[in-house]
Amino acid sequence: MDEVRRRLLEQFGYTLTFRRHGWAECLLLHAGERWFGSGSDESEALEHALAQALPSALARELFAAAMGSAVLNGATAEPVGASSVASAAESTTAVRGGFVEAAKVAPLPALPPSGRDTTPGAEQVSAPQLPNPLSAAIQGAAALAVDVPPEPAAADLASEPRAVPLLADVPDLADPGTPAALGPQPNSAATPPAVPNANHWLSPREAHDELTALEHAIRINSDEASLLAPARQRLLLTQWMARGRSVQDACPGDASVEHRVYELSQWIGKLAKVWWPGSIRVLMKWHQPEDCRQDVEADPDTELHRWRDVELAAAVALERLEEADQDAGFDELGWADALALRPAHEEPVKALQAVRERIERFTLPRLTRPADAAHASSLAPSLQGQAIGDPSTWIDLARTLRWLRGCVDDAEMWGAAMGRLRWLVSLRDAPADLRSLQRTLLGILDPAHRPASNWQRELRVLERRRLQQRKELLAKKPLPAWSDSVLRAWIDSAMALGEAMPSSELACLLEPVGERVLAMDSQSLAERRQRRRLAAVQQLLRKAGVRAPAVAVSADAADADRAAEAHTETRARELTGHATAEVASAEATAAEARPTTAAASEAWRSTEDQLATHLRPRTAGRRVLFVSNRHDPARDERLRELLGFASLDPCVCESSRIDAKTRSIRQGGYDLVLAATGFLPHKVDGALKDACRLQGVPYVRVNRGRPLQCLRRLTQDLGLARTDAE
Repeated sequence: MDEVRRRLLEQFGYTLTFRRHGWAECLLLHAGERWFGSGSDESEALEHALAQALPSALARELFAAAMGSAVLNGATAEPVGASSVASAAESTTAVRGGFVEAAKVAPLPALPPSGRDTTPGAEQVSAPQLPNPLSAAIQGAAALAVDVPPEPAAADLASEPRAVPLLADVPDLADPGTPAALGPQPNSAATPPAVPNANHWLSPREAHDELTALEHAIRINSDEASLLAPARQRLLLTQWMARGRSVQDACPGDASVEHRVYELSQWIGKLAKVWWPGSIRVLMKWHQPEDCRQDVEADPDTELHRWRDVELAAAVALERLEEADQDAGFDELGWADALALRPAHEEPVKALQAVRERIERFTLPRLTRPADAAHASSLAPSLQGQAIGDPSTWIDLARTLRWLRGCVDDAEMWGAAMGRLRWLVSLRDAPADLRSLQRTLLGILDPAHRPASNWQRELRVLERRRLQQRKELLAKKPLPAWSDSVLRAWIDSAMALGEAMPSSELACLLEPVGERVLAMDSQSLAERRQRRRLAAVQQLLRKAGVRAPAVAVSADAADADRAAEAHTETRARELTGHATAEVASAEATAAEARPTTAAASEAWRSTEDQLATHLRPRTAGRRVLFVSNRHDPARDERLRELLGFASLDPCVCESSRIDAKTRSIRQGGYDLVLAATGFLPHKVDGALKDACRLQGVPYVRVNRGRPLQCLRRLTQDLGLARTDAE
């Protein structure tokens, strides 16, 4: 029978090659095909190669029938024509309930075999091209049957008719109440069966290789895909599942391939349940490729006869969507709020945990990663009760989740939380309080939605923080027993609240310590806004009848003013913990040196030298711009000497000069900008600050520009005091 098989394969256009190397190897070649088999001898190797080339029971039965016909036509293995092959088929296929079954048909008379007539003088006729019996059977071609006498070898190859599932039992993700679940039913006339690619078949090994590559692609991309916009997620999942089903179509009848496609459908089903991007028809076991036209947004003239067609259509639709999003200004993940993600959330891990706890309080099951779920059905969400709590909390939760996209580390958990909110929005027959909330949440979750400025301002984060700080300040009002440093720190915190702590209310709170507040010098404050606030509070205290205490003036008023300023700033930094031990000691020395001019000047220079020692490694070699209302060569030379600047360019506050200097800042002409804001208009201060921010250049306000003030502000703004204290 080996000889019959070989001649039959040659008649079908196959080439056989054998090799022996301790064992036998067989290579079966055809246009676009290559099948390899091995065994202890050539017969066993050929059997192995045929098992690869004929994976299904139907193909093997057709081949066995063709062999039987060849034996019936003579032991000389006369070439078998197309008609005799068709007449040798024993069965055709009938689809019943989603399974392929062997169905007997009435035998018809067999036509005489065609081939080369060896009679002298006869016309030579070439044998016609034979059809592929497996392809013809799957496409529904009618098969003929003849009675074949019992043959031991053919009987060995024959098998009992068995049912082979066409499709894996994939899970149904559609909500019973959604239109997706009301589509064409099994065996519907509007749903033609899938037509596999008859020109490309896979062996079981090749099919498993394809599925392994697909699973690897899903595994490495699912984390980032959790952050995608839902429309992209839906197309991506459709593409993945259509790829798996097309591999199954290319290797029909192999149980191991069917099982792997079933496992793949479970995996993709878990992703769909967690992300909740919408209905995915390719996951519904009764749907055919044509039913997925809406999902892949295919053109009306696009043919969707095979799952391979659906895969390609989904890929094209995804590419079109990405191009449209790019034209609309969306980011690479399909969202329109990329600019609103900055500034980023300060505590993304804590915020995501709070979102997760809120969602799990009212819905089931707990948010989980797709890989941690045992089965897709265990991820079906539901409400724990009819109440959902305060609607405004859910609105803030949705906004917070949108904000966290730009800084979250756990992308899978973010995707699970976003998917649960999408489920809440799509929930039918929801409680009354949820129905009134669904429209608002739908707008916030829309990828095209972007806030007016940024998510931080949309959530009123700074405003809520100020209100919390106000509550803490009111819980501990100023008392006469407080030290000057504690009182000054409380006032600074209160003025930093802005409108949350009006000046009139602040003056009322400071009445018990009003005399000490009136004794404070507003010019010692770095920020102009704080100076105005303190002056306004002092004026309100005077109107309330609070009298300022008598203040003794030293022989040298200028030096005394400098020493008092150093003393005040030292106490403030002692409270906040930002001053180093060396700086505090030096400033205390300067403060104690108030009585005489010579002593104050000596302490002053000692403090400058100590501060410069800390600053010089950070300032040496820098190009510096100093903006003030006047030239002061002595000050400039002193700063160069202390801090080792490569250059110090003084600039007088004039409109034309300021414009030129801001352009130089933007062009990278300076490494550091010092501004004597005690003398500068607010407009000039804002222009310099904006230019430095855009270029990333440090901008340090130095009040009136005295060298000691410059050193202190540099120490604070460059973070050296904090570092040393730690």
